[in-house]
Amino acid sequence: MELPSLDEIASDPRRAAELTGKQSRALLSRLVVAMAALTNRSVEDEPPTWAPAKGKMLTPEIVAARLDVSSDWVYRNWRRKLPFGRKIGGNLRFYERGLEEWIKRARDGRAPRENDATLERLRILNKSKQ
Repeated sequence: MELPSLDEIASDPRRAAELTGKQSRALLSRLVVAMAALTNRSVEDEPPTWAPAKGKMLTPEIVAARLDVSSDWVYRNWRRKLPFGRKIGGNLRFYERGLEEWIKRARDGRAPRENDATLERLRILNKSKQ
């Protein structure tokens, strides 16, 4: 039996019942590769509204240095407190312009997500630079 395409399976899911285990694994492997490629493209082409269409991406270590926190803190809190971060190919990266906007809002006293110790540190740092 010839291996059906993913399009054929999608248009008629009953065709999956005709596949052997080996054929199913082969199609799943293709699907995983396609999903990874499409996921990476979707991040590049349609970033969140607060993110630049094209822009520099930063590592967690750079973000930690700019916020004067540990990189452990960045890894633990990025989903809740740093909304400009994204997993790209399994690596955590942050939009530079998103970080700059987050810091600016924190310095203006408008917490982007929640009022935490990091925002207070930023206010202290800002006062010491004035």
